[in-house]
Parts: sequence; structure tokens; C-alpha cells
Amino acid sequence: MAFNMDTVDSLMLLLTWTCLARFFVWYGHSIFAKVLSSQAIVAELFQSTSLVFAPGLLDAVQASTPPTVAYFKSLPVLRKKKVWAVYLLVLEKPNCKAKFYIGSGTDALNGASVRLKNLRQQGTATHGLLCTTPIPRAALVPIVRMFIVALEAAFTYIFWAVRCKNDNGKSYVHLYICPWDHATLEYDGLCSHNPLSEVPPGDHELSAEQLEAQAAELKQNRADYISEWREKTKKNKPDEYYAKANKNRKLYIQRNPEAAKAATKRAKRKAVKQKSHYCFVCRHPFNTSAALTRHVAGVRHANRVAKAAGLPLAKPYRCDICPKDFNRRCDLTRHNNVKHSSSGLHAAVAAVARLASS
Repeated sequence: MAFNMDTVDSLMLLLTWTCLARFFVWYGHSIFAKVLSSQAIVAELFQSTSLVFAPGLLDAVQASTPPTVAYFKSLPVLRKKKVWAVYLLVLEKPNCKAKFYIGSGTDALNGASVRLKNLRQQGTATHGLLCTTPIPRAALVPIVRMFIVALEAAFTYIFWAVRCKNDNGKSYVHLYICPWDHATLEYDGLCSHNPLSEVPPGDHELSAEQLEAQAAELKQNRADYISEWREKTKKNKPDEYYAKANKNRKLYIQRNPEAAKAATKRAKRKAVKQKSHYCFVCRHPFNTSAALTRHVAGVRHANRVAKAAGLPLAKPYRCDICPKDFNRRCDLTRHNNVKHSSSGLHAAVAAVARLASS
């Protein structure tokens, strides 16, 4: 089967619907036949899900020779957490043919990052993304998840990532859309079954309103649990909690510097608005607890307290020539510029004072 399409979307629409249509004929009724029942529905999903395909995919599929292992190893990796994806694993071993596996990650909360994180921790394969799409809203999760699984099936059979040990792939002949001879492939497949043969997780019988309400309830329950766990851990294991929190914070800043800066700005504005770090003596809000601590230890705050108690004020800035004390550094600077700038005496005295103190 050779292809000659102008865009990768039109090519993948053809391949995806071909897999679905042949699967319906071979296996009969299924949840896929009920939900993705026409090419028009699949085409609408292609347009509405903001799919992003791997660079060079159109040329790779329509080439006269199959893609090399090097091409698959150059596929983009996951950059954004909140996406669903169809991924490809390349497993290599010295003196052995490369092994391929194609799968999908469609976690409704954390996207493909959950699945790929487990693969990275195993450290046994190179993974790349064949396509990605943003996580849909709750009402669309079941149908978009089935759409992603259909794409997974299309990629599995176009690149022939199927494990066929006994019958040389005869049991998959109805889904054979690979345009190249098996013998020319640089890899063997590891996929043990048809992705369309399993029902994807999700409540496929619920209405859009019910799905949204269910998602809102789960989100609130999750937030309540996390809040309860956080407070309990702070109380029972404070050292462990803060050490882990600091570690996670540093890791987040390292991976997401711009997002961390924006979050810090929002937190500071919120702290000032809510007066979370407030000096009741000076009647002034601060954006961080550290800023409030520095203020309380400073001269201005001390003078406010002393003035309220009828005590003499602190004057930490002294002119070494006069001598004369000042409350603020700017007052001392102004005094020096007016009284001592012409003679240069102040600079000499200050230099002697610095030498004496060193």
C-alpha cells in the first residue's frame, strides 16, 4: 500500500479510518464501532483536538524505503506535562536487532507524563513522541481517549511494530497497511495485541454533564486529601516534609524557570493583598516573610517602636568628621555632599577609619 498525501493530517486520517473500518468488519461490534462509527466523526476529532505530529512523519511514511532506527531515535521527547501522546520505544542490545513498541499515554490528570516517567525510571529504552494533543476537558475524555488509541493502532500497523513469532503476522493480515516489506525493516515489533481489541478506561455511557460533575467531584476530593495529608505530615514529620518540599521546589524551578517566576510574582501580590506578612507597628504589608523579618530587624521599625514607647531613637549613620548621627543613609549622604565635599576631608577621614578597622 503506497500513499501520496499532501498533509500529515490527511494521511493519518486515512490510516486511522482504514484500521477502524477493517477492525469493524473483522471483529464485529465494539465500543469503537459505536463511538467512532464514521470517517466524518474521526475527521472532526482530527480538527478539534489540536494534534501535533512528529517532524518528518509525512515523508517517512510515504518514502519508498522504511524509516531507519536513527529516525525513530530522533523523535521529539515530552516537553509539556499536560498532553496525551502516542509514543514509540526503541530497545537496543549489542549484536541484536532493535525492538520497537508503540503505546499511548492518556491519563486524565497528568497526561502521558505518568506513563513516560515510569519508562524513564526503567532506563532501558529510547522513547519519542509520534503525536501529542492537549488533555481534553472532562466531557470529551472518553471519546478523545478512544481516538488516541485508534491513532496508536494506526501507527502500530503502519510501522509494523507487531510481535509475530508463530504465523508471520497472518492473524493481522486484515490490518496490514505497512507499505514496506517486512524483510527491509531494521527492527522487530514488540506489540502483542491490537490496541483496538481492548476497551479504553472511562465511563462511556455517561453524558457530558455527568462527566463534568464527576471530574469536579474527583478534583475536590483530591484537593481535600492533599491538604489533609500536607497538614498531617507538617505536624508529625516537619523535617521530612520541608526537606521534600524544598527539593521539589528546586527541581520545579530548574525545569520550569519562567513558570516559577510567574508563580512567585502571583504569590507576592497575593501576600500583599491579603496582608499575610504584615507589620502592625508600621502598618505596612510585605510580599514575603523574609522581607518582614528584615524590616523588623531594621532601624526604621526599631525607631517606630522606640517612639511609641517614648524611648530615644536609634541613629545608626554617623559622620566621622563632625561627629553627627543620622537616622537614614540618605541623610548622611546629603550631609557629606553639603558640608564636606569641597575640602575632600571627609574622604580622607573615612579612608583612615577603614584602615584602622581592618
